[in-house]
Amino acid sequence: MQTWFCTSVNRTHVPTLGCVADPAENLTSRLTASADRLAQLREEAGAEEQRRDDLVIELRDSGRSWRAVAAAARLSISRCVAIVTGHT
Repeated sequence: MQTWFCTSVNRTHVPTLGCVADPAENLTSRLTASADRLAQLREEAGAEEQRRDDLVIELRDSGRSWRAVAAAARLSISRCVAIVTGHT
């Protein structure tokens, strides 16, 4: 059962627009939604990082210098070397 907290009640004691559900229930649902969104963002970030790593490897394999690869990826040269050598 949902509990309502009202800032005002009309003559028939029906909650008006100023009412909200139990604050704890509201916070719980918002927290759950936030956790779900964070999980989705982490998954998307991991997939994007894998695509970036694949491009770093491909660019390095094409004969570009470490400096050019690092500049294009906006990473340090040592990070690019770690990606290409598999030491991430």
